[in-house]
Amino acid sequence: MAHFAKVDSNNIVLGVTKVDNSILHHPDTGEEVEQRGIDHLENTFGQVSGITWIQCSRWDYEGERRLKARIDGPVLSSTGSADSFRHNYPLVGAEWKPDINKFINLSPYPSWTLNEDHNWRAPVTSPTEEQCWYGEGDFVSVVEEKNYPVNDPLITRVDVVHPETGETLSMAEGRMPAVWYEDLQQWRGLHTDGAMRVWNGSSWEPSIS
Repeated sequence: MAHFAKVDSNNIVLGVTKVDNSILHHPDTGEEVEQRGIDHLENTFGQVSGITWIQCSRWDYEGERRLKARIDGPVLSSTGSADSFRHNYPLVGAEWKPDINKFINLSPYPSWTLNEDHNWRAPVTSPTEEQCWYGEGDFVSVVEEKNYPVNDPLITRVDVVHPETGETLSMAEGRMPAVWYEDLQQWRGLHTDGAMRVWNGSSWEPSIS
């Protein structure tokens, strides 16, 4: 399915609608043409003053293809490109920036700011996937792990009791998910030893090694 954002006169996304890919196919070349999708939506919902339909991709996040696309292989946009298509899959309230051909979603937290690549970032640099890993042997990315059959997982899971909520969580063994705490202005992570760690921008305190 193709996806089209409904954008108002202030370039704010009001919602996203699906269109069957076959509607976009050019009758002579078979290539997907965005305007054909726009024409279909305007014929279906009528031409409304101030409303524009703009194609987007559900695979895109911060200028890159989502995890599933990286696992299953590239997904071509209507331009025939396997690269990012309009930067983000827009949520309601996102802003369409025609000058840079990108959708910019709302900031996840008040303290986050847009960087030069038009991505929201916290005041403290977040840890990478590898910096959240403390397992034995060689590091395994979740992308690599997903390429293996479910019955032969590279990453095992264990139950851990959250020290602050008392909730039992199923966590990947040897890796600590980083969560932003806006009230504390910190990245924090729950270790499988049941203790919380704080990311200082370059390492975990206490150390996870």
